[in-house]
Amino acid sequence: MGDIKKTSLESRVKQSLSVIASEKIDYKLSIIASSMSGYVAMKLTQFYKIENLILLAPAVYDSSAYSVTFGLKFTEIIRKPYSWKNSDIWEINKKFKGNFLLLVAEKDQIIPREITEKIYSSIINAKTKKMIVVNNANHSLVRWLNNNLNYLDSVSEIICNILEKTYFT
Repeated sequence: MGDIKKTSLESRVKQSLSVIASEKIDYKLSIIASSMSGYVAMKLTQFYKIENLILLAPAVYDSSAYSVTFGLKFTEIIRKPYSWKNSDIWEINKKFKGNFLLLVAEKDQIIPREITEKIYSSIINAKTKKMIVVNNANHSLVRWLNNNLNYLDSVSEIICNILEKTYFT
């Protein structure tokens, strides 16, 4: 296991880019990401044509936190009120042209609704876009869905429909 305090958002983006490059992906690419990895996924749209971007309770960070290793300094930056408004994501999202699905946890104690609404409104050139608020869900949306199978079935069906239209039509 690696030491999280030796990594950063930037290193996670670079790791993701390395994996995609090493697989020599030459087909339609879809990304499903949650929380911090939602930020990484949005960053990846700068480098690859992403057909489907599906985010579950995604986080957004101040651009000044990008290269800072996780730890006290990183936490200090992201805990500043409204620091997320200084993110590069808002401009990156304007260029996204694939299908976009945003799943919002109704009772998210980590990501304020203001952030998810801004993410959604910053996606202005998507082929399709949809935001779904998952009632009673908390920030750990994947775990919550796993424990609430009726919602999991509904969400899975929506995601499968998006992917099916991309890969089988």
